[in-house]
Amino acid sequence: MVAAKRQQTSTVLYTLITFIALFIISTTFAVVFYVKYEEQRKVAVEAKASLDSVASEAQMRKGLMQIVGSIPPRTSGLQVMVELLDKLVTTITGGPVSDISAELKVENVKNKVSDTLRPLYDSQLDISFNDPNSTGLVRIIDLIRSRLENIQSSLLDLQDRYTQLNNQYDDAIITFSQTEQRLNSKVEQYKQLSDETLAKYTDLEDLFRQTAEQQVQNLRNDLASARTGNENLRDELLKKDAELELTKQMMKRAQAEIESIKPLPDSNAPAYVADGKIILVDTQTGIVHINIGSNDKVYRGLTFAVYDKNLPIPKTGEGKAEIEVFDVGQTISAARITTAIDPRNPIIQDDLIANLIWATKTVNTFVVAGDFEYGDEDKIKELIGKWGGKVDQGITIETDYVVLGRPPRVESRPSAEDMGIYPTALEKYEKSKKRYEEYQKIMTQAQALSIPIFNTDRFLYFTGYKEKAGRPGAF
Repeated sequence: MVAAKRQQTSTVLYTLITFIALFIISTTFAVVFYVKYEEQRKVAVEAKASLDSVASEAQMRKGLMQIVGSIPPRTSGLQVMVELLDKLVTTITGGPVSDISAELKVENVKNKVSDTLRPLYDSQLDISFNDPNSTGLVRIIDLIRSRLENIQSSLLDLQDRYTQLNNQYDDAIITFSQTEQRLNSKVEQYKQLSDETLAKYTDLEDLFRQTAEQQVQNLRNDLASARTGNENLRDELLKKDAELELTKQMMKRAQAEIESIKPLPDSNAPAYVADGKIILVDTQTGIVHINIGSNDKVYRGLTFAVYDKNLPIPKTGEGKAEIEVFDVGQTISAARITTAIDPRNPIIQDDLIANLIWATKTVNTFVVAGDFEYGDEDKIKELIGKWGGKVDQGITIETDYVVLGRPPRVESRPSAEDMGIYPTALEKYEKSKKRYEEYQKIMTQAQALSIPIFNTDRFLYFTGYKEKAGRPGAF
């Protein structure tokens, strides 16, 4: 019995030990599982927070494909969204998209749209916008299209009015011609009358030998008749002169109305013609390639101004950049960019280039006068000759452009005392006076003949030499 009891006690002890061991093991597993669970839960919470920053729970339930659209294999929805944003930016700006954040891309687009719309406030299109940042581009295009349609309608009305005035002008010309014919006919009549009077005078000479009483009576009769005829002729002449003056006034008014409707052509138009275009841009090295070369008479050191391809050349001649040719091929040349580039308006392919003086097939003729900030007249003339232009001393029918600096300063007229001290004072005064008179004469003739006039800055902008002109040794 004792042995059996002892055996039973050992069994219970083993069972208890086994239970305790299992309890400890299970407790350990539970603690480990709890710790792992907490770690996984923390990871899940962080992952959910990260996912919420990308897309909300409502958007996830809606579905990425419904929000983003078609998502190609092995491509994330965010990547597709970025590509779609880049396409939208390219559609709006028309230029390459920089590798920057989406926020900066949107901000750049807003700035560029704002800069593009701002000139419309002061333009002749008379289009009003409450806020250029909140105005849709489609709405703006519709407004501009509507305004242009109105302008085209106005132009058609003006064309009809011009046609009517032209017809009236033709009628006035016909009336004037008829009046001229009538006046010529009257002149012929007056000539005949003069011949008749001369014949009468001859008859009077014959009558001179008659008796005094007969002569006096005949003369009185002839004088009364001549007075009557002269008075009638004078009245007719006054009437015709009044008709002629009225016709001239009508013609002047018709010409003035025609000129107000159909203005004279812009004499500066030849200056707005491009000489070539950009075909390749390397922004890293600051080098561009242009589509003209030695076959077009391009040479090293030739400078050009660069203008936007989609915009007309501005009247001031100021471009987006200036370039200088350093390598010339037969049909293509390489040039370095000599000015700082606005990152909002970089040089792109197909941008236009122009130099006012240089030309491929013609030689432009210039007249230069005045005082210049960057040197005297001879320095400007040297530049024109360097770029293949021709310089004349005065205005002729061959003159293409006039470059005017500041009006020359006229020296004070020297007194007798001054001339005694400085013998050349009078000569210096006369020379400055003559130079000033030549300057005024050139300016007056150029305006009368509608020859384009360029000041110093406009001349340098149109030749792509404005930035370089301020550097030492440029002249």
